[in-house]
Amino acid sequence: MFEPVERHPEDIVHAWSRARTLHTIVTKGGALASRADFRTQMSRSPELSKLKPALRRILSTLEQRLEGSSSRALLRLGSSPIFAEDRGCAGLLQQLVLDSRQPDEVVAELSELFGREGFRGLEREARYFAIRAACAGVGARPTGQALTFLLSEPAFLGSEASLKAILMELLAGPTVGATSAPERTEVLMSAWGDKMDALQTLRASEAWRGASSPALRSEQLRDFVEAPTEHVTFLDATPHNGHALVILGNPSDPRALSYGRRWVRVRGQSGVVARLSMPDRTLMSNWSRPMSDAQVRYFGRSLRVSRRQQLQLVNWIEKTYVFAEVSKGRGLGASRIGGEAADLVSSAYDALRAFGNHCPDDLSVGAYVAGRPVDL
Repeated sequence: MFEPVERHPEDIVHAWSRARTLHTIVTKGGALASRADFRTQMSRSPELSKLKPALRRILSTLEQRLEGSSSRALLRLGSSPIFAEDRGCAGLLQQLVLDSRQPDEVVAELSELFGREGFRGLEREARYFAIRAACAGVGARPTGQALTFLLSEPAFLGSEASLKAILMELLAGPTVGATSAPERTEVLMSAWGDKMDALQTLRASEAWRGASSPALRSEQLRDFVEAPTEHVTFLDATPHNGHALVILGNPSDPRALSYGRRWVRVRGQSGVVARLSMPDRTLMSNWSRPMSDAQVRYFGRSLRVSRRQQLQLVNWIEKTYVFAEVSKGRGLGASRIGGEAADLVSSAYDALRAFGNHCPDDLSVGAYVAGRPVDL
């Protein structure tokens, strides 16, 4: 039998301290070795050695943001002719990687994207949106699948530049403000990514499989963008509970992308202020929190719109209202805002009808209870 060994507390502390120091040396040493190897590879690569100093600095800046295992993907990315020839593209890459909460995954995805023949054949505008879509696809699987599908589809690659650009923009999703909290941005991009699953539904449809030429499939892709197949519903019960919503999808579906405005009292201030949330907390709870909202009659307007118009509306809301940090404990995406939020529903309704493409008509106008239309 082994005799138990008594250890003095100080011995334990010293052992732990030595282990921590060793871990720090190994970790930092590995990172320094990785960066030294990265610089060596940059100097030896014929493509990278010809890069302009500004582009080499971008690569060095990004490498410091990554784990060592992602350095090879970054080197492949920097070796792309597109990276070398398009300074705007390199700047966009730098912004997206530095802003990402998953920089290593983003670099790996972009490295793969730059190697695809379909991507290299895109026009500049579509290429930029494709880069954003690839980053969005890291956290939203439907977006990544749709991007892979389009970049290998002859009907897409042979279509006109404007259609390719808007399809890539749809995949890239809404543009959020610089002050938007990362948690709220993730919620928004995930919800938008789920909407792009419809592209896979189109791909599996009989109409798509039965199309006899790329030109016919290209028209189906245009209909995917421009046809009024989606819904936006505006609900307002401000006189009763201070609550109003904009819902992109089914107003009774808690997974629908939504914005809600509610009047709230703030401690230490007189009167009430408007608070905007995304998603709306009442809808997200399936109209159960607060329970009283499920009994209130909302005045509602439902419009049939295109996917392009849905994206325009979300971009308009994100641009018009300044989102601050997420309020912890108040539901995912809840935010205090700056700017005038009182007229969210009426302003968003007017903005949607003012967009330059097809002007939507009211599909239904009337009373809604718990997201469902009811007789007055």
